[in-house]
Amino acid sequence: MFAHSIFNSFLLLTLTNVAMAAYSASGHNVAMYWGQGAGQKRLSYYCDSSNADAYADIIMVSFLDNFSGSTASFNFGNACASDSSCTEIAEDIKTCQSKGVKVLLSMGGADGSYGISGSSDASELVETLYKMFGPSGTVFPGAEVDGFDLDIEQGTHTGYSEFISAVKTKFGSDFLISAAPQCVFPDASIGEALDKAQIDIAFIQFYNNYCSLDKTFNWDTWTKAVTSTFANKNMKLYIGLPGSSSSAGSGYVSLSTVKSKAAKALTNSNFGGFMFWEASTVSENTGFVSGIRSFMGSSSSNSASTTTTGTSSSTQSSSAAHKKDSQHHIIVTTTAKAVTSKVTTTISPSQATSDDSAAAASSYTSESLATNVLWAVTTTYATPTLQTNVLWAVTSSASA
Repeated sequence: MFAHSIFNSFLLLTLTNVAMAAYSASGHNVAMYWGQGAGQKRLSYYCDSSNADAYADIIMVSFLDNFSGSTASFNFGNACASDSSCTEIAEDIKTCQSKGVKVLLSMGGADGSYGISGSSDASELVETLYKMFGPSGTVFPGAEVDGFDLDIEQGTHTGYSEFISAVKTKFGSDFLISAAPQCVFPDASIGEALDKAQIDIAFIQFYNNYCSLDKTFNWDTWTKAVTSTFANKNMKLYIGLPGSSSSAGSGYVSLSTVKSKAAKALTNSNFGGFMFWEASTVSENTGFVSGIRSFMGSSSSNSASTTTTGTSSSTQSSSAAHKKDSQHHIIVTTTAKAVTSKVTTTISPSQATSDDSAAAASSYTSESLATNVLWAVTTTYATPTLQTNVLWAVTSSASA
């Protein structure tokens, strides 16, 4: 068996970019709110990696802006602003999920009317949401969201820890729960739940406040809270920013400011990535999100690449062609204009750990590969020191 197999491979056939939108629980991600932008494109646009400045690894569909007990209603802007089935969004949720993108339903927002009065109200609300957004939900027919996001900005702050516990019981322990606190600490609305409940992600809003990135950036306050007061010590913290100068009242900063002010955050084990408000304005800000992805490194898109054109037969060393993410995955991506012969990828058993001595090889014939095809081999190893001691041999014959 391959309990610690060094060769878990898959073939990706695509005619688009090398970078693939895909959520990584332990890596660095880009998250965006979608649903409230004027003239926004449909949801699937924002999980298409060919849209360099508009695609996300996590998308929060906003908002379920009215809820209490057995009552819940939503407003997804120009996409679906009624209490009926949102079939187009449902189709796009499935499209995004097929690409590895997580889709969350965001509850709350600055407008609307909502609140949870206590444990019984929380339990009743979970049953209501299960009927609306669960596996057989009526709002997104045929699609189920991957979690709930709590963007609580008004109403009472009680009941949310009970709500989260009930959600995890009803929807499953791997159902994601995120919160979107203001950077002011502690957050008046969701701070209690952060201390008491198993919240997986905090999309901290470092804008519209004195603690924005270019002012009194209080990142250290939040990282200390994870280890000292928050219930989930493994919570991922995201730096929330406006996607452009028109996205929020204040707090938008340039890419250069992000790089200088947030560099320290990237080294923290609880750092999860960047969150942006909101998708439609983000996509208008050319070079911003793509620049931040580059700043975070390859773990955002979990890919590295080399390109082969013409006729070649080559061996790529690990230092030249491989990058390692936080899960110790070594990823090799090779692109050729045309494949005219067999492509064989092997890893030398002599370079493997003892558990991985049964190294495997995988071959793909030209009949299974189309013109302009991209194929990627992803391998998981038992040791974290691979980029210096693993020999990959990628041999191909290609013609221009």
